[in-house]
Amino acid sequence: MVRKSTEIKTINDVRGSITTNNFNIVGTANEIDVATSSGTGNNPGQVQIGISSNFSGGGGGGAAGGTADFLIMEANTGAVNHTNDAGSLYNINNTSYQFICFKNEQKKDGIYTHSTSSNSEVVTVTEAGTYMIFYAIRSDNLDNNRFVAEAAIHHQPSGGSYAERDYTRATSYSRGSGSSGVYDNDIQLNFAGALELGAGDSIKLGVRQNDADDSNNTVRVMTDGTMLTMVRVAAVGNKANIIAVTGNITLTNAQSGSIVYITGSGSVKLPSNMQKGVQFVIINDTGSDETIDENLNTHILGTHGAMPTNTARTYVCVSNGNFAAIG
Repeated sequence: MVRKSTEIKTINDVRGSITTNNFNIVGTANEIDVATSSGTGNNPGQVQIGISSNFSGGGGGGAAGGTADFLIMEANTGAVNHTNDAGSLYNINNTSYQFICFKNEQKKDGIYTHSTSSNSEVVTVTEAGTYMIFYAIRSDNLDNNRFVAEAAIHHQPSGGSYAERDYTRATSYSRGSGSSGVYDNDIQLNFAGALELGAGDSIKLGVRQNDADDSNNTVRVMTDGTMLTMVRVAAVGNKANIIAVTGNITLTNAQSGSIVYITGSGSVKLPSNMQKGVQFVIINDTGSDETIDENLNTHILGTHGAMPTNTARTYVCVSNGNFAAIG
């Protein structure tokens, strides 16, 4: 994913007097900032344009950029034969799809629903978007058996039925190992691609026999090298994250850009060691005044006292540990 520059670009060759922003800028208010200064005599005016990391232009036509949402899983820890949720070993020398259970999550952001113990082959997304999907399945062919495996993502739209997405397929070939010697028995299938998913959609990864000399021989799935990674790279609607607060909470830098909606009693603390660029909109709907805890950060600009009920305030960290309060 191409990262957009946050550098301030200055255009010096602007002739004439610039007194108003009487030109159009493509981008929303949180994407582009414009500052102008007038030219005098033969001295040029200046237009300064600052492009933020949320910039969505550039001719791509896609949804606005933002933080990527990750799901990173492997079949299980260790390097052993993999089992499903019932504890049974996989044998993928079968013309029916065997769906891979994922029992070890390395990272799971909030838009993914997945269990490591029950129906662990299923991943559900709670928000729509474009998702990059990467998978690998490591197989072990235990016999002298020329074997072709194929895998594919199966997709269930919210309220619908599972169907194989044919452009998510991967294949591999192995000779196996047995009394005649060891050939290429340890093989991995790999895939990288993208899917458009809707809110509430589910996917699962299946693998099966495509072709084999002997369908009675055994081909296992190994834990080490069997993985699934999903990354949402474009959100639909570019919605803000809402943090509903009914008790005590300490915000984190990773939650930057969220709207904090306070409806109950309790305290809200800013992140400790607040980082430059971190920002929150905080809404007080408690029925009484609410004071936001600075949490050892320094208030340097704006109003930072009790927020009356039914009001909102924006907190922006302008340098590490220093914030402005607006509203």
